[in-house]
Amino acid sequence: MTTTIISGDQQSVVQDGPLRYHAAADTTVYAVTLKGRYKLFRILFGKDGSIYIPFPYLDTKRGVLSAVDPAIQPNPKKLDLKRDGVVVTEDVKFSHHTSGIVQFSKSGGQDLLPRRRSFRLDGPIGRIFDLHVYWIDGFKQLALKKNKRTLLLPFDLRDKERTSLRISGEWRRKRDIVDNLEPGGRWLGPRVSAVERKTGRERHFLLLGQPSSRPLIDHVLMLSAEDVQHADGAVSPTMIFMGGWDHHEGTPPATPKMLSFMYPVRAEASSDSA
Repeated sequence: MTTTIISGDQQSVVQDGPLRYHAAADTTVYAVTLKGRYKLFRILFGKDGSIYIPFPYLDTKRGVLSAVDPAIQPNPKKLDLKRDGVVVTEDVKFSHHTSGIVQFSKSGGQDLLPRRRSFRLDGPIGRIFDLHVYWIDGFKQLALKKNKRTLLLPFDLRDKERTSLRISGEWRRKRDIVDNLEPGGRWLGPRVSAVERKTGRERHFLLLGQPSSRPLIDHVLMLSAEDVQHADGAVSPTMIFMGGWDHHEGTPPATPKMLSFMYPVRAEASSDSA
């Protein structure tokens, strides 16, 4: 059973057992830099638990969407989005449905690429998305207006000057996070640290869950932000998205495709995400 421990304008933290996390149906994720506060994207939880991620905060609306197969790309750092891609002139929304269906669509709901199947949200775990952002100060600035329906979730990046950033979203079971709580610890979150088993690298996360009115309250999104090497081709504010991967806990398929986009796009629709 969840208990609200912080509630107010534009913030909400709830506690479920020893785990504390932010909870909201509508969240704006933004970066706090040495130059200001910049909105990056939104996260919405549907009534059935589906995850919707709109990207309305970059002025440039010409981009390219594609279903990418990294297995056949000669250079994994250079994704050819033009192959089987679609050029669009509006911002799009990425949807990861509870059923596992993933898609890009316009605000009105029209699909812009064929749907593909990723992992279900009501049991499995896995990566939801990676977003590379270049020239952060080119995104829309945040106006701290009161809006009780929207959670404002900041990544504080004022430790040093930076122009590029990678934000990742991972879907995890609450019980798995709690199992890693240090003995004697009373509670954990909404900011947590974890060490990667393969690399030994420590990463920091914000925990974002669904409100109690939504069905998938046994999981949370673990959101992390870290530096990424600046892409040579990103000479103006740019975002590169990857999501909709295959089942994290299953056997990897021979050709693990994913959905990807890049904004803005020029005549040569390729991305060096470095």
